[in-house]
Amino acid sequence: MVAYEMVQQLQALNRRAQLLVLIDAYAPDLHIQALDSDHDWRSVLKHGLMLKAAKPFIRMDRRMPTIHHHHIIHVYDKAIRMYKAKPYEGAMMILKAMDAWGPDDLGWSTLSRQLLDIRRVPGDHYSMIKEPHVAELAPVFEERLARIATTS
Repeated sequence: MVAYEMVQQLQALNRRAQLLVLIDAYAPDLHIQALDSDHDWRSVLKHGLMLKAAKPFIRMDRRMPTIHHHHIIHVYDKAIRMYKAKPYEGAMMILKAMDAWGPDDLGWSTLSRQLLDIRRVPGDHYSMIKEPHVAELAPVFEERLARIATTS
């Protein structure tokens, strides 16, 4: 969501990013559906995946209190629900985890004014950016960046 808002602000200044890449990120409306469904962050937290993902950011000798986890989730949930996404005019590439919930476009086609470049990547939201799956991301980026270089 942060990357999407950044390109929106560039667009408002009549500047343009060559490409917006969203890595397994739901569009706001679909994100709210996911939060309200069985696929929400609370169930992810319940299964310990969020703690595993946050582990590098937590000092090894301290555990983040559960109350802090709930606060982070609450703040994120509130921010998503308040965010009013505007359509985006630029090029977008969606990298969707094959094991992820939701449609391939992750809800972004309603906000994109261009045809989306959707790529399915092995793994789930967390494992797609780790070995062995991350190795499949490099060729996707190389191919797309090469295409940008030849059209610029």
